[in-house]
Amino acid sequence: MKKRTFSAPFLATVCLAVFLSFGWNPVARADEPLAVRGTVDFSSWDWIRQGTAVLDGEWEFYWNRLLTPRDFLSGAPPGPVTYIQVPQTWRGRSAGGSPLSGQGYGTYRLVIRTSPADAGREMALYIRGVATAYKLWINGNMAAEKGVVATNRPDMVPEEYSQPVFFHLQGEQSELILQVSNFVQRKGGLWEPISLGTAEEIVLQRERAVAFETGLVGVFFAVGLYHFGLFLARRKETWAFYFSGLCFAIGIRTLTTGETLITRLFPWISWEMSTHLEYLSVCVAVLMLILFTHARYPGEVNLRWRNGFAAVLTAYGLFVAVTPAIVYTYTMLPFQLCVLASIIDVVRVLILAWRRKRSGASLDLFAGAVMFMFAMNDVLYYNHLITYGRLIQFGMLFYVLIEAFSLAHQFSSLFSQTENLAVQLQQTNESLEERVRERTRALQESNARLQRTNRDLYRMEQARRHLLSNISHELGTPLTLIRGYIKAVLDRVDESRNDQFLRLTYDKTVMMERIIRDLLELSKLEAGQIDFHYQWVHPLEFFRGLFEKYEFALQEAGVRFDWTVKGWDMPGFEAIRVDPIRMEQVFANLLFNARKYTAPGGRIEVVVTGIQGRTSEESAVRVEIRDTGKGVGKEDLPFVFERFYRGREARNSSPGSVGLGLAICKEIVENHGGQIGVESRDGVGSAFFFTLPASRRAEGSVPGDHPDGKEFWA
Repeated sequence: MKKRTFSAPFLATVCLAVFLSFGWNPVARADEPLAVRGTVDFSSWDWIRQGTAVLDGEWEFYWNRLLTPRDFLSGAPPGPVTYIQVPQTWRGRSAGGSPLSGQGYGTYRLVIRTSPADAGREMALYIRGVATAYKLWINGNMAAEKGVVATNRPDMVPEEYSQPVFFHLQGEQSELILQVSNFVQRKGGLWEPISLGTAEEIVLQRERAVAFETGLVGVFFAVGLYHFGLFLARRKETWAFYFSGLCFAIGIRTLTTGETLITRLFPWISWEMSTHLEYLSVCVAVLMLILFTHARYPGEVNLRWRNGFAAVLTAYGLFVAVTPAIVYTYTMLPFQLCVLASIIDVVRVLILAWRRKRSGASLDLFAGAVMFMFAMNDVLYYNHLITYGRLIQFGMLFYVLIEAFSLAHQFSSLFSQTENLAVQLQQTNESLEERVRERTRALQESNARLQRTNRDLYRMEQARRHLLSNISHELGTPLTLIRGYIKAVLDRVDESRNDQFLRLTYDKTVMMERIIRDLLELSKLEAGQIDFHYQWVHPLEFFRGLFEKYEFALQEAGVRFDWTVKGWDMPGFEAIRVDPIRMEQVFANLLFNARKYTAPGGRIEVVVTGIQGRTSEESAVRVEIRDTGKGVGKEDLPFVFERFYRGREARNSSPGSVGLGLAICKEIVENHGGQIGVESRDGVGSAFFFTLPASRRAEGSVPGDHPDGKEFWA
């Protein structure tokens, strides 16, 4: 922290020193000769070693006369002569015992003596600050002209900016004659030094001055644009807007003073407009400075003083905007005092903020104090009390750089804090996200359990309703018959048939027991309350074992029982995942169902077919039980797997059949992920089949043809 605080003023001071070395106004050195009674002696001056010099001192001055070189050919003064100090305005001076006003015209004359050795050397004058139009002759030749010099306001055209004027030394003496007129502002005459030196040195001096002011303007506008961009990004940061306005205003003032770059960049801008911009830019700059300070340190600003200064500056800006320069330039001193008072109030606020240890106040106070000293220097210079002038832009540059460093430091601190908060927030978010994920997983698991419970409850409720409905439906008829048989025995209808009635009653109770048992099993299957104990088995071995288990029972019934395998390549293997007990229940149910409708001498065949799909997941095993019985009628085929459904043939040949066996087979097969179906021809035979998904355990199995039964029934 201390290192950064030290570096800001240090770097700003270095920048200020660099700019001062390029932009310091020329003043007479102690070893430079001064003009005395219109003559300056440079006969012993080494222009190469000692460099440029300024033509300060006493110049001849002829008030209210526009003289030319022809008027001085006689060698005698062409009238009363007054000696006036240069650089200085003629306002307040006297000529012929009468005080001079700011408006008027006159002629300056200076004789420059040089060494005979310098004869023919190319020299140059660097003229700046002539108010407000002039015409120059050097050694009798017209050398330069700015604006139109005239004896009245309507004919005069003001124009003012710095320029070099080149000429050659002739002999030991050179003559300068300069006509000057001013009717447009408070000051008139030569109010800034005129430099004399070799052409190369003067060109270098001018280029340095132009480069300096261009760089100065670039700095102000770059900083202003940067902070204006900050304001656009964050509208709540009003201090950034005020600071950008301050930078822009100082940049515009720099363009309108010194080298007057604005007229070089925009030739269509008149002297009057340029002067308006100069004064208005100061009003805006000071107003932005006050508002910026208030935005930075709102607790230390006196609102009455702030509003008072803002009102005065706004009113003065409007006054400048609507009046000509000949009017508002005479208010320069009160305006300068108002500006100084505003800067003093800003410094007061900064001192208070520093005492209260506000962030950045020490740097701001340092910059504000430097700016105040430079502003005081300019006030004294523009009132001709000192010769070192136009330094306020340096003070503002120093202030702007310090503020930029200070604001950048505060932004850096805020960014660091933001980054730390962001890291902490990210860690907190990650922790919260993990907690949310854990809670979400727990809720999902609870929801899944609840859904499973709800599904189980729903299935149980449905099974319960089906069971009650089926019991009431299927037990109604046997109970009615039993009640009738018992009633016949009790009423002694036919005692010789009592044994028959009791046998019938017993048979009906056996049938009711079977119905109840099948209904319970079917309800449990539908409700998912029966646990299946799955195992991986080889389908050929498994179903071959079942075939051999029931082979003897079928052969005793006088039925031919055959085993057939299709679509299997024995080196390859398929595996199925089944509950062996439940799958045997399906196999036996279908097998005995076929035996029931196949007459002795008929044929029952078990066909196991391997079906290879496009992928191993699509492979399946198909088990068919074919018979040569009476078959199933076409109208009965869609309903054979529905509970309690009995076809025409079943009703005729097996009156005790319940019609639940095939429904139970369907539930078991579907719980294995398979499908069950039937193919039949009425009077020819039936083929009940079911398919089970298989998993390939080895390579080399060959897909078989899906059997259509034609060969079997041919």
